[in-house]
Amino acid sequence: MNSQNDNWKAPLALLALMLTAGPVSAQKIYSWTDENGETHYGNSVPAKYAHQVFDPRFPKATEADEAAAKQAQEDRILLQTYLSVAEIEKVRDERLAKLQGQDRLTRSYVDNLNRHLADLEDALDKIGTGNRQDDDPTALEAEIGETRHKIQIYENALDHSAAQQEQIRQEFAEDIDRFRQLRAANES
Repeated sequence: MNSQNDNWKAPLALLALMLTAGPVSAQKIYSWTDENGETHYGNSVPAKYAHQVFDPRFPKATEADEAAAKQAQEDRILLQTYLSVAEIEKVRDERLAKLQGQDRLTRSYVDNLNRHLADLEDALDKIGTGNRQDDDPTALEAEIGETRHKIQIYENALDHSAAQQEQIRQEFAEDIDRFRQLRAANES
């Protein structure tokens, strides 16, 4: 007889649990994916997976929203950094002047290397004649190769500097245009 009394206890306990738990629709069920790619469900999300939870009250930003926020940030920085177009031009000119100064030194060095190269090539041509009999042609050829390599490195640096200067001009031109637009909008 005891076993018949126990049979009704399990369904009654389940009914009591359901009544105290509240309506299922009121509980939020979350899903997350672990590092093994397995999807899990529960009424809470472990902290390390919280970034995966999507709340419809706070929709994710679109790429356009993110681009607009980035532009607004750049605009604030531009307006806080400069007071006038003349200031922007001054900073641009200072940056260009530094690069141009470095270029002058590099060109001077390339000119010296070219003169040295001409002397080495002349010495190589004169081996075995007159007073140049003691020069080693292998050593001269190696030095000529090294000098040509150095010249190429410095010419590449000059090309890189020219590209940098053009990029600076373009970026500052864009900043000047944007600064003017923002100032005009603020004055309206």
